[in-house]
Amino acid sequence: MAQGTQALYDFSTTEHVIELDTRPNGAPRLVRHRLRRPTFIELEARDRKQAAETITKGNEEFIESASSAPDLALWVKICTEAQGYLPNGEWLKGDDLAKVPADHKLAAIRALYQSDYEVVADDSLEYFALDGAEVKVKQTLHGVEIVHTLREMTEAERLEFEGKSYRASFVRGKGKETRTRIQGNLKAFVDLYNKLIQGVSGAIGEADPIHKRGVINAMLAAQTAVLSD
Repeated sequence: MAQGTQALYDFSTTEHVIELDTRPNGAPRLVRHRLRRPTFIELEARDRKQAAETITKGNEEFIESASSAPDLALWVKICTEAQGYLPNGEWLKGDDLAKVPADHKLAAIRALYQSDYEVVADDSLEYFALDGAEVKVKQTLHGVEIVHTLREMTEAERLEFEGKSYRASFVRGKGKETRTRIQGNLKAFVDLYNKLIQGVSGAIGEADPIHKRGVINAMLAAQTAVLSD
């Protein structure tokens, strides 16, 4: 559907009903999870628990992947009811929600934020504009195309962001083992997005912090790719 005629995505929606097919290779067996919009504090807590650890033992180094616990904990906080687990379309609520399989919970959280991001190239100029340069990032979210228009970062903003976007801490483990804990700082991404954003088309309301981070990551990845080609 063309950008001008598509329905606008509403970022201010306070709840989402996520539909999952629990039998993708057979006859559809659908379940639905009603999720309220997480608060920024809840998303920050999830982010802190998703930190990855680099473990060094002598001359060997390997990365310990983050667990699924942060997403499961977030689901418990924001899922208000679920359908498809009881007869006659009855909704599962309260303490009974604990019976929902973990893989369903994880799939619902992934679906809530599933987006594709792509920097839209501007071929109208034959040179790199030093003044007023803009970056357009197209986000495809739940079938809707949204375009975020941002100004270019200043050098000072880039250096400030690089100093805040990730945190590393060092912990002495058993024997000669050293653990380096690498943790993202969601607030740094949100703050940079809020500084750079010039306008959004295809949506109303303010983007969720996770979407803001996705936009910034897409912009940074595109800039790195251009400079390394």
